[in-house]
Amino acid sequence: MADWDEDSPKLRANLAGALREVRDVAANRNIPSASDALQWQSDTMKGLKAPDAKYVGRFRGTKGLRESAGFDRLTEWVRIHPFANGNGRTARLWANYVLMRYGLPPVVRLRPRPDGGYGAAGAAAMAGDWEPTAAVFRKLLLDELS
Repeated sequence: MADWDEDSPKLRANLAGALREVRDVAANRNIPSASDALQWQSDTMKGLKAPDAKYVGRFRGTKGLRESAGFDRLTEWVRIHPFANGNGRTARLWANYVLMRYGLPPVVRLRPRPDGGYGAAGAAAMAGDWEPTAAVFRKLLLDELS
């Protein structure tokens, strides 16, 4: 397993720091920008050995994505797959941002990937069926609140 994807104390510290940043942006009810997403991805990779360090904190060749004013309208972050590494983590940070922006707790585990149908729900969403994802997020939220 590559260093950037290994469940290490450094990765856990990076994810905790990135989640704090996401929380702060959400608390201010700011609409996140492409720059925020780049920073979040970079923060999760800080000090880790990425397969190609030139892609850390940068979108991979997707012209036009960098100019996006905000991602509230973008609902297919993972399908876009803008980073060479760390797309899933960044997408889970994004999901937690949406929850925290509206005063809910961050319930989507950053690492390891959530279980309880999360993977199957993601596959269904990639095929255009968002209901399983909504059900998984609803269950995560209800479990947290109970």
